[in-house]
Amino acid sequence: MPRRPRPRGARGTGPSASGCAAWPTRRPCTGWTCKPPTAGGAPLEPALAADGVDEVLRLWLGCHQPPRAHTSGRAVALRVPGREWTVALHPGIVDFCPDATPDAVVSGSASDVDLWLWGRGDESALSVEGDVAAVRALREAVAGVTV
Repeated sequence: MPRRPRPRGARGTGPSASGCAAWPTRRPCTGWTCKPPTAGGAPLEPALAADGVDEVLRLWLGCHQPPRAHTSGRAVALRVPGREWTVALHPGIVDFCPDATPDAVVSGSASDVDLWLWGRGDESALSVEGDVAAVRALREAVAGVTV
């Protein structure tokens, strides 16, 4: 039986022609997934980047929180233009608490926040206010599930 060609932008598994591993995803290839974390690139489209923030918090961290994640219960707000998430890490649980007063606030463009969460961007591109330890603990927990 002949193989059907994949639709444009479709992803499979295994190494691609560029030598980068590909995996099933609904996100279009942006080049960021194939470059080392320090590599530069064009900013992600805002709606796609905001979706990426939501995905890493709800799907990756929400379902796969590392057992040794720092779980102080301190709330961290992530703010991008037009969207906001406030989360607190508890043992085995990511609490989405939109009405909580955050202990820390991370804000920036949707692209910068998304890339930072995924370990592809630098914290220096963001505005961080409040409990920096809570922000870094959130990033470490995300790193533990997205490696």
